Amino acid sequence: MPMTTCCLLGAPIGTGAGLPGCEDGPGALRRAGLAEMLAAAGA
Repeated sequence: MPMTTCCLLGAPIGTGAGLPGCEDGPGALRRAGLAEMLAAAGA
């Protein structure tokens, strides 16, 4: 069955942004492996 919906759950975007050890934005997606997964799914 093809993936038709993707929901990312987590803390609000501003939470932790800019704090040591916290990553936000595209870098966080790459670290979690989500960027590759979304690209493979055609997103």
